[in-house]
Amino acid sequence: MSNSNPVFVTGGTGLIGAHILSSLLEQGATVRALKRPGSDLATVRKVIGYYHQDPEAVFSRIHWVDGSLNDPGSLAKAIGNARQVYHSAGMVSFDPRDRKSLFQANAGGTAAIVDYCLNAGVGKLCYISSAATLGKPSGVDSVAEKIHEEMPWNPSGEESDYALSKFEAEKEVWKGVDKGLNCVILNPTIVIGPGDWARSSSKLFGTIWKGFPFYSAGSNAFVDVRDVARAALSLMDYSVSGERYVVMAENHAFKQVFDWIAEYLGKKKPSVPVSPLLGEIAWRADWLQSRIKGKGPEITRATLASARKQYFFSNEKIVRQLDFSFIPIEASIRETCRLFLQEH
Repeated sequence: MSNSNPVFVTGGTGLIGAHILSSLLEQGATVRALKRPGSDLATVRKVIGYYHQDPEAVFSRIHWVDGSLNDPGSLAKAIGNARQVYHSAGMVSFDPRDRKSLFQANAGGTAAIVDYCLNAGVGKLCYISSAATLGKPSGVDSVAEKIHEEMPWNPSGEESDYALSKFEAEKEVWKGVDKGLNCVILNPTIVIGPGDWARSSSKLFGTIWKGFPFYSAGSNAFVDVRDVARAALSLMDYSVSGERYVVMAENHAFKQVFDWIAEYLGKKKPSVPVSPLLGEIAWRADWLQSRIKGKGPEITRATLASARKQYFFSNEKIVRQLDFSFIPIEASIRETCRLFLQEH
């Protein structure tokens, strides 16, 4: 397939997808992107504006195509003769009422992408999965063991429906690999970066800006969104297929990350640890409030359980194979806070 053929991106209106679009446009690629009819493209415009001197001219190079992952006909029309596909679209929800929709969007949508890539002979697929699909260590030494790509999936029963749906989505990709699909899978950890301050992990900056006093005792891995986009593009150009990669920069306690955000926003650092009792009260109160307002909950049992655990990840594979270097998380937070303050 010719290098002049377009690159196709799903999820371009999200944090990671918008940064992938920006990076592809910076490289001069011809880009086609899927969107739902009536989608708000403000985040994409804003993200492009962070990194390009003439953002409107760059944004205008994106060929937007209306369609849905649940509509094979519109999907086939949207992808067309693309030489590469970046599949970053996905539904994120921790509301138990969204279980069916999560599996339809994440597993079903990915299955449709995989089928089309196989049938149309697309050159390569990059699937943006999640670190939530990785197996977790167990036993007395679990805290000291770093999570990596080869850890077997060992569900504990505490997994969120989101994690389960992304795991099922990965299974669809692996089925494609068995049929000859050329692809790579990225498993990013918690992503830091600017975009829609009311969505995804970017929402944390607004929460701390408002004086959020609490922090959880857990730890996790973090990565700059620019590194996720750069890793995706690098792996698509790298002669590897049928592999997954943990994409993370550093492991940190949530308290440290919250403190950095507060420091660079000029706010008071969170000082109240979330005890198990306080956590139980919080998620129940949030559940009641969400029912009254008719919205999805902000806090669930699954998210609380995850926030209390000590998770440590390894990026050794991508560092070794690509000689990849990551932006330090404090620097990532400092830059994201700078952009947040420009808009508030």
